[in-house]
This record gives sequence, structure tokens and C-alpha cells, in this order.
Amino acid sequence: MDDHNELAGRRLVRLERSGTSAPLTCIDVPVYRLPQHEYETARTAYINNAIERMGLLHAGPENAHLVGVYEAHMWHKYGGAWRYNEIVGYIRLHILGGRVRGEWWAVRANRIVRTRKKQFEFKHWKLAPERHVPSPTSSEEVYRTILRYLDDCRREAELKNRYVDSEVLESLGPFVDWLALTGQASDNK
Repeated sequence: MDDHNELAGRRLVRLERSGTSAPLTCIDVPVYRLPQHEYETARTAYINNAIERMGLLHAGPENAHLVGVYEAHMWHKYGGAWRYNEIVGYIRLHILGGRVRGEWWAVRANRIVRTRKKQFEFKHWKLAPERHVPSPTSSEEVYRTILRYLDDCRREAELKNRYVDSEVLESLGPFVDWLALTGQASDNK
């Protein structure tokens, strides 16, 4: 196993390969129940409603500490921070020769709501149809193919109203030698 298991706070999967035909798993892309701004807007409304119901909305300065403690309690009760807590699945990206594929792993639930109890299970070998990397190719073209594949995944019915977080991939992707990573010649960079 490589030492490249952690990068920018996201889990990179092992980069071992037993040969050029073995699939290369490069990154797990998180899928969220909803975008961060929607979650935070709903959480703020929830906390403000709770404070109003408790009659603390117009509490004087002598009760400011009580309001702060109650706000913190309601913040945790709602679900806490958006990042990581609202993940409902992962797209595990694989590069198989000249193809890009993504497995779909999702929470085991009939209805996905905000919750702290999750159990992920395997759903599909590929979420969207595979994308073929044109040949001959460049590292940049492999990266663009991966991004197009994620766009295809975003359009799949199973991810309707979900947020595919490709922020880390988009930040690091332009700097990765995708040809070397996939075992292809890197002369065409």
C-alpha cells in the first residue's frame, strides 16, 4: 500500500496495480444529501425557531450565556457540521485502461434524511456509462474525461437532488500526471 492514503482531508484509495490491465482506483468522491448552503440555511432556521419557541429570542444580556449554550445544543441536535455528516454516498472512480468508471456506494435507507446513523452498502459497479479516454491522449485529456464522467453521474436519476463534491479532485487534478498514474506513456503531456 502506498503512503498516498490521505490527501487534502479526503481518502485516497490504494494506488497498487498488479499490471496494466488491473483497474486503478484513484479517489472516492463524496455525494451529499444537499449542498452546503442549503443545509446551513435550514440549520439556522431550525435553531432560530427553537430559540423563539423557548422564549429566548429577546432575552436580555443577563441570559446571553443561556442563549449561547442552547444554540450550541440545537446546532449539534440538528446534525452539526455539513461536511462529512451529510454524506449519503461515494462515487469510487476507477481507470481501466482507456475507460473511466465509478462504482456507486450509498447509505442503506429507504428514505434519506438528516441522520447521524449511516451504514454504506455497495449499489452498482458503475453509476453512469463508462467514458472512453481518446487515444493517443494526454494527461489533461484523462483528467477532462474523469470530470465529464462525474458530470454524467450528476445527471443520473439516483443522484437527483444530491451534491457531488468534486472540489478536491478539481483542485488537485490539473497537477496530477494522469498518464503516469494509469501506467500509460507520459510523452504526450
